[in-house]
Amino acid sequence: MYMAMLKKQSLHLITVIIILFTTLGLYSQESVISIGENDLWNNVQITNLSLVEGKRGFLDLTNSDSEYKPDKFSDIILHLNKPEQYDSTGNYTFLNQVSYLNSYESMGGGSAYFDGSDPLIFEAGRNALFSPSTLWGDFSLEFRLLPATLKEGSTIILWKGLQKKENHLVAQEIRCTVSNRQLVWDFENFFMNPDNTLRRISLTGDKLIPGIWSHHMISFDSETGLLEYKINNVPADNTYTSKNERESLEFNVPLIGNQQSFPIELGENFSGLIDEFRISKKIIDSPVLHRFSTTGYLESEIIDFHTPNSLLKSIDTESSIPGNTSIRHQYAISNEKFELLGPNILWVDFEPSESLSKYGRFIKIRSQLFSETATEVAPVLSNIIIKYKEANAPSPPLNISVQKIENNVIISWDKSIDPEIIGYLVYYGEEPGKYFSIDSPIDSGLENSVILNGLSMNTHYYIAVTSYKSLQPRLESLFSREVSIIP
Repeated sequence: MYMAMLKKQSLHLITVIIILFTTLGLYSQESVISIGENDLWNNVQITNLSLVEGKRGFLDLTNSDSEYKPDKFSDIILHLNKPEQYDSTGNYTFLNQVSYLNSYESMGGGSAYFDGSDPLIFEAGRNALFSPSTLWGDFSLEFRLLPATLKEGSTIILWKGLQKKENHLVAQEIRCTVSNRQLVWDFENFFMNPDNTLRRISLTGDKLIPGIWSHHMISFDSETGLLEYKINNVPADNTYTSKNERESLEFNVPLIGNQQSFPIELGENFSGLIDEFRISKKIIDSPVLHRFSTTGYLESEIIDFHTPNSLLKSIDTESSIPGNTSIRHQYAISNEKFELLGPNILWVDFEPSESLSKYGRFIKIRSQLFSETATEVAPVLSNIIIKYKEANAPSPPLNISVQKIENNVIISWDKSIDPEIIGYLVYYGEEPGKYFSIDSPIDSGLENSVILNGLSMNTHYYIAVTSYKSLQPRLESLFSREVSIIP
């Protein structure tokens, strides 16, 4: 009785050991692939994301800064980030400098700081809209503003010009000032009537709040004569530049004086910040209101685990996610590379560090970063760490032998004790290591011998055998020892 129980326990222990070693033999040691820190994000495609200086001296990814970039419609773009300033279009020249303040809420990380005294002054070049005798068409003038105080009469923008009319000079002016906690725009003789009559046009905005960023834009439609003022892209005031201030076939058009165009002044007696000043030769329908792109994407190249049915264990990330921002992570895995190409990839959401236990040879990673526009913050992604175990290929068959019986050739080998092996492949050809005969390889299933018939007489054949574990896709061993025979 005791011996039977002991025998039963020993048999159970042996079974457990066999199962354990069989399981351990299926996969190699854990491997790690890092995307980002080690390769500096060279193997990813990014959209609306930017590389920034990160921790440990590497580069991180975050939502792109929304600074404007010059295009064919740009007349002036002032980023106003730092003292070494210039107009991105090259049309204007700075005549002085003001202070600059590093600010996380400013586009480009900085903005011009005005302390209530001197303005920033810049003058137009010959190709600029503000050069003398320039007739404007559609235009948009915009900037971001953060007032520290709302000092009555402080000037945000001032331009003056002179137009000669019938032997006398007419003063022109564009002035944007603070009045009753609002911005008031005055265009003095800037819009010239077809009959050369003079005109003053004014627009007024909503109440401003100190310490809060807001976006301001004046736009003009040269087909209708509509002049519109928007705050944060919401209409605040508008008028038509016709005599009766209504839509008409005749209306005033913007024209720079033919005698003199004085430099533009920005921020005289103003206390606060001004950022991203831009004039465009078109109507801007969707101005950028916030520092960061709302959404940014990254997608990795196809990563090869080298063997089919490798085990994906987990995908971890290093990131910083401020309040109300988020990062959505997805992966796609397959044994077939073509399934990870094109638009029909099967993406699966995952949480960093969660156990995945998915199988495949090829994998792609995709992440989507969402910023928070209300507080002007964005998430930062430093690294993506993929942990996996590469599937171990089976061992090749042993003790390959070949013999000729009548007109046939018989190949045989020892059966493997590996329970995962589900078949063998017999390769043969007419050169060593080149097994290119028409029906090579021959799948013997679990049989450990194959009969080759129909071979050419007096031809030297070279033969090798492999074993394989799985079918979709097949995980195959290296070639066995090569044998040869002449039928």
